[in-house]
Amino acid sequence: MRKILHSVVIVLTLLALSTSTAFAGQALELIDVRNDGAGPTFIFRVVGDFTKNELNTGFVQVQNGDPYTLHCGEKHDNLVTCHTTKKVGGHNVVIGFGNARFWTYVPLSSVCYSVWDWLIPPSANAWTNFGVSCPEQEPNVGDAIQYYNQYSGSYETVNFFEVYTPLSGTCAMTGYPPTNEAGYYFPNCP
Repeated sequence: MRKILHSVVIVLTLLALSTSTAFAGQALELIDVRNDGAGPTFIFRVVGDFTKNELNTGFVQVQNGDPYTLHCGEKHDNLVTCHTTKKVGGHNVVIGFGNARFWTYVPLSSVCYSVWDWLIPPSANAWTNFGVSCPEQEPNVGDAIQYYNQYSGSYETVNFFEVYTPLSGTCAMTGYPPTNEAGYYFPNCP
């Protein structure tokens, strides 16, 4: 009798343990991967509940590269949105989240930047926005691009700045560009 009672207790314990883990959060599929202004973003279809700790224990491993932390927000309906560093853009990665592993490619950033030049029209000096540039790779400060200046009828060089800091001249007298955002600017103030 004691042996049967002992067996019943073990079976009930195992059943209770398996039932409690069945309600933990589980990622079913990776439904979207994008790399826009918010950086690399992954959206998972999930079931179950996630604790705050479970939402922040994921990882992204770059193929033949470094591992990075995956930061996930709260569950909305059956979706969880996660972000990681911009360094994974343009790479194959393995993502670990919600007791699952996913292999995917993270596209390069699709962020576009304004192109500004100091234009000297017939009437007054002014910064002029000549459109946008959407580089295939994240630009570094000082990177140069060519754009067509329809006023001068020629191609001109502008440099990328996180915050505009002229290479020469003084913009304090001539005025800063009308934006303080990252972009491509003519490198010298007149």
